[in-house]
Amino acid sequence: MSSRIGTLHVDYRANGRSHLAAMVPQLDRLLAARLGGAIDERLPTLLGNDLEVVVIREVRAQATIRLADWSLDRTLLDAMGRASIDAIGEALAAPPDDDRIVRFADQAEFIGSFIVDLLARSAWERWYFGAFHRYRQSDDAATIGAILDDNRAHAVGVFGWLARRGHLDALLARLGPDRARQLVTPRDADVSTLAARHEFAPLITAGFQILDALGWSIGDATARAALTAHYLATQPVPPTWTDRRSLSAWVFRFVRFVVASAASQIGRGAPLAGDVVLDLLRGGLDWLDVDWLAPQLHYLATSPAGASTPKTRSSRRVLTATHERSLDRLADLIRLRRVRLLPDDDVDAIVVRLMAALNDSDGAGEPDRALVAAIDRIARALVAAMRSGLNAEDVLLVIAGRSRSDMAIADVELSRRIDDVTDLGPSAELALQQLVAATMDRGPAGDPTAAGGLFLLTRALIDVRLHALVREAGVPFDGLKAALAAWWLDLSAPFDAGAALWMGATSSSEPLTLDASADGLRSLEAALLDVLQDQRAFDALPPDETIDPEPGAFVAPGMPGEIRQAIARIGWMLLRAWSRWLPGVGQSQRPFLVRNCLRRGARLRVTTTAIAVELDPAPLDIVLEMAGYLRPIERVSWLDDRTITFSVRRRA
Repeated sequence: MSSRIGTLHVDYRANGRSHLAAMVPQLDRLLAARLGGAIDERLPTLLGNDLEVVVIREVRAQATIRLADWSLDRTLLDAMGRASIDAIGEALAAPPDDDRIVRFADQAEFIGSFIVDLLARSAWERWYFGAFHRYRQSDDAATIGAILDDNRAHAVGVFGWLARRGHLDALLARLGPDRARQLVTPRDADVSTLAARHEFAPLITAGFQILDALGWSIGDATARAALTAHYLATQPVPPTWTDRRSLSAWVFRFVRFVVASAASQIGRGAPLAGDVVLDLLRGGLDWLDVDWLAPQLHYLATSPAGASTPKTRSSRRVLTATHERSLDRLADLIRLRRVRLLPDDDVDAIVVRLMAALNDSDGAGEPDRALVAAIDRIARALVAAMRSGLNAEDVLLVIAGRSRSDMAIADVELSRRIDDVTDLGPSAELALQQLVAATMDRGPAGDPTAAGGLFLLTRALIDVRLHALVREAGVPFDGLKAALAAWWLDLSAPFDAGAALWMGATSSSEPLTLDASADGLRSLEAALLDVLQDQRAFDALPPDETIDPEPGAFVAPGMPGEIRQAIARIGWMLLRAWSRWLPGVGQSQRPFLVRNCLRRGARLRVTTTAIAVELDPAPLDIVLEMAGYLRPIERVSWLDDRTITFSVRRRA
């Protein structure tokens, strides 16, 4: 927390005879240099740790200094500091008045508000932007650049604030994507080869020590320097120096690169048998994660030449768990249409937009180099995909490693860029998939369906393992889903394609009758009740008249009343299993949930691996998002192991 004094006026008044005139120059210099610091020491007591920026037009403070204390700097500053804080407190307690006090939520809003007014040619007329006059230049872009360059810790937050309010495009047009990218990137992210070699020297040395221990001859110092330069030219993701796994991953990738580059000059190493390499890892290199690194090296040493290390979730981790959470959040923001890209955005512009969206979402502050490098790789892969001539579905198949047999990927740049991203781990891969799905041409908008709510309810069926419960009870799963769809949403044949897909109907006109006995449904009902009681979803079923207050609303032709009541009870339990995590409305009854969450249309894009559900807006979408119900549902077994992803169509 800090203060800034724009203009300081000091008036002195002496009682009786004194030497004040001789002391004034010294006192002026002391107050000009240190009064701000004296105020800063006391601000937390007055304001706490609030991030708010408060601009006060004028504060008048009075302090009485005894003659004996004039020569004591500390005493003088203490008196002036206390008096200033008291005056600031009185100003803050006064009624709101924009002519005297203006408040901003934080530094990002303060700077962002100035930039908006500057672009509108009105900033210099605002008295409360006096702090920016020292940056004023003839060119607005130079002024903005100087301000953000001096506030690097807040620059990404400023871009996020501007993006949320629709001003980021104007700023990018004024600054240029390359300058904007520079301003939102940590100062030490763009290191030269020499600087990088100096920083990474301990890791490079460790890599060559491991190679020597494996018995691989890499050549003299000149050859090793050349290999190092080639590796650094690939722009490896910087490690997190406080994370042993991150350091180990960097060393292993360097070792793997050297082995691949010098494969024709070296033989294969010997299997790790607890001797030289393990002694090295447990000795001089004990700062690495030996339990993780040793198996990786063992596979590298014993695998055939040219074989790559299996990309399991564990072995792929080069980023920290914090980085992966950030990328998971970024994927969510893209899926929820919180990131806006323009068709002509280059890599720098995409990086700026992604970083701005992420910061605006979680307020994480200045990103570190590893996260910036990961986002850069994602942006470069997206640009390569857009230039490849492939459509979104084909690119998604390539990313997932499941490209069609009739599709030859001749684009070397695209393959390399996708490998760079997938090499970072599943979080980066998911973010790229969401970007491709959100920005690239996917052909038709998707097939319309009235069954958007059914796909949302999929989560409840999975949470209670309904697929297994119906099998044990001998109840036909597809027929049960059709009956539940009728009770929940009044859906009946003929179904649209989306509803038929969810129910498992082979054709949209198939009625899907429930061929189940009352005993089977009672068994399923009892098993489902046990599961939900174990999960503490509720204690007991309410009366039938509470569950189904309008029994005439759900009557299938020829369905006995006992069967209909069983379906109603099962449907009620599944609906409660789904709604219980919704903040504020978890105990609501079916009519409320259907009206505000579930009865809605959607458009579906169905591939062999995924179902993308673009939902029409509903009143409680913010509640669904808060509960995490718009997150992807991974590999639904009864939908051919497809993943369901959700987005909400923006209102016009």
